[in-house]
Amino acid sequence: MSRSDRARRVKNLSYAGVAGLAGCFITVIVLAALFAGLWLDARFGLRGPFTVGLVVLSVPVTLWLVVRIVLKLVNAIQTRPQEHQDTDTSLF
Repeated sequence: MSRSDRARRVKNLSYAGVAGLAGCFITVIVLAALFAGLWLDARFGLRGPFTVGLVVLSVPVTLWLVVRIVLKLVNAIQTRPQEHQDTDTSLF
């Protein structure tokens, strides 16, 4: 495997890691909103308005946060090889 193939593979694996992180982040935020809504509904003796409201509000907030995080991480992945061109960053 040539050096450019290894660099491309590492970059692709980094992108896959970012995608996995984004998926986990979305899941955690939406589940937190769900459980907070269920707790608030139980606390006030209601059947759903807090749960529905928090889950619906968590979706655009989460998507905005994920876009910001992913753009920042992708930018870091793309600029890293240019900063360290003289050093050998191979894994093997």
